[in-house]
Amino acid sequence: MPFMISSPIADSRFRLTESVAVELANIYGTPLYVVDEAHFRTRIRTYLNAFRAAYAKSEISLASKANSTMALVKIAYQEGCTIDVASEGELRVALAAGVPGSKCHLHGNNKQRDELQFALDNGIGHIVADNFDEIELLDELLVGELKKTTKIVLRLAPGVDPATHAKNLNRPGGHQIWFQYRRWLGGKGCYSLFRARIQSLRISLPRRIPTS
Repeated sequence: MPFMISSPIADSRFRLTESVAVELANIYGTPLYVVDEAHFRTRIRTYLNAFRAAYAKSEISLASKANSTMALVKIAYQEGCTIDVASEGELRVALAAGVPGSKCHLHGNNKQRDELQFALDNGIGHIVADNFDEIELLDELLVGELKKTTKIVLRLAPGVDPATHAKNLNRPGGHQIWFQYRRWLGGKGCYSLFRARIQSLRISLPRRIPTS
């Protein structure tokens, strides 16, 4: 394995020399992830400023499943991010980092009753509903047991064909979903995830989505 080389003085990117890497490994053990806090904060501010220049109410969320280190979650929240959590464990990390439940969004395609109840008990900001069974479970919890309301975002596969390689498609095909909102749902919008290298994108939305 080649040795790590020292960073040129003119190179402002965050790099580690071999001696510093070895020193950190000796102190903290391995595997070890090292993040430049100043760079991380600057990147968040850059994204927020760019989005809010286009739309003042833009929101950026940190996907904690990418790195659920408590310190990073705390920094992201301090810089104005909400936190996406994909499990009760990730939500517990966010709460322990000082993030209010109201600033967290719960994702996941196999949420259990106890997991949903924990999120609701801690004032979760949004729940991204993945399927009809989950919506029925939320109905039981919110209407029948907890007597609470929350904000729901629907995760949809809209059937778009992104301009990318076939191997990069997230979920081929799509769904056309129509159902009646119940009052407790408080539907706030739709969510769709593209795990693809999009080469061109154009989005058209209906002026009004039927609710019955």
